[in-house]
Amino acid sequence: MKESTQESPFSGMAAMSRMSSNSPTQDAPSNSNIGSSTGISPVDSSTGSDQCVNKASTRKRPRTSEPQVDSDKSSVKRQRNTIASRKYRQKRLDRLADLETRLDIMTSERDSLRIKLARREAEVDALRNILSTGR
Repeated sequence: MKESTQESPFSGMAAMSRMSSNSPTQDAPSNSNIGSSTGISPVDSSTGSDQCVNKASTRKRPRTSEPQVDSDKSSVKRQRNTIASRKYRQKRLDRLADLETRLDIMTSERDSLRIKLARREAEVDALRNILSTGR
């Protein structure tokens, strides 16, 4: 029973020195070599959609007019929008006030009709009592 005197390549000091070295080994390729033959970076080769998104986000819309003209047009448009908003809000408030007025009128009319109905029902009951006692 002899013990093996050969040291495995991953045991002891040999393994420690390999792990602590900062230089890339021949077994593991470095990130700079990935995709160098095709000219595509590792991010671009992972999915095809990354490349399309990057191109679309870097496109700019060409300017058709000067910024001063645009700001004048936009300020006029903003003023018109502000006026239209005020007009709409006022119209909405007027409509709401009109509806509340109509509600008050109908509520009072309903109450008066209920009172009238109660009087008529009382009159009908009184007439029935007269008819039933008269026979």
